[in-house]
Amino acid sequence: MKGRSRKERKIEEGKEEVCGLTSLPVDVVTNCLVHVSRFDLAALAMTSKAHRSLATSPSLWDLRWRMKRIEPSYYVCLHIFPDSVPRWFILHPVKRQLKPLLPLWCTESGSSFMVVDWGIFIIGGLVNGKPTSNVTMFDCFEHAWYKIPPMKMARAFASANVIDGKLYVFGGCGDDVDSSNWAEVYNPRTYTWDFLCLRGGATESLELWSAEISLTQIETSQGLEIRGKIEWSGSVYKFDYPLSESNRVKVLFAASVFA
Repeated sequence: MKGRSRKERKIEEGKEEVCGLTSLPVDVVTNCLVHVSRFDLAALAMTSKAHRSLATSPSLWDLRWRMKRIEPSYYVCLHIFPDSVPRWFILHPVKRQLKPLLPLWCTESGSSFMVVDWGIFIIGGLVNGKPTSNVTMFDCFEHAWYKIPPMKMARAFASANVIDGKLYVFGGCGDDVDSSNWAEVYNPRTYTWDFLCLRGGATESLELWSAEISLTQIETSQGLEIRGKIEWSGSVYKFDYPLSESNRVKVLFAASVFA
């Protein structure tokens, strides 16, 4: 229209019709994206901040878990001599070949590993022959490395587990360490480490648990899969006496042997 001011034309030009995924209700988008492959979601996340927010939303991944739409990705940490440090690889889903994981990241020898959600924690290890307190996390969706606050104690060849969303690390700091420093727990919400100390003195006891897990290889539309079933689990030994600095247990080795 003739006679429109420059300001009016700029306002009208700035009005862009919203289309695509962002124009749909979040519930509709989530139900659509749940059927999209992980690699296509990663490509979508790179297109814009809005699309990234949709592709990485917790509600989407919770729904993918419930609908069993999660696709496994296989990561391998190899120490290939004479290289001084281990390196990470990922199994290509089509070529079935291990490919170096980019960006490159060298993992220390003696590190412990723990899988949490879609990330892998790398805990401690040996640096120049000495234990370290460093902790890193690899985001398997972003393929990016993040530094986690260090542990209170330097550890190598430690044991680790996840309980109720928290990361527990045991041992790895020498046999002569103070028992109060033997275990630590990491809270991902507060980004803090705390020592896991025995409380109650003489009232504490310990149980050793064991489990039998059967594995079955089956043929699916996507290839061979290995599925597991817990046949039984329970306490196999109980220490009734109180745990203390002098009364403690260290599992040296455990294995199943067919003979």
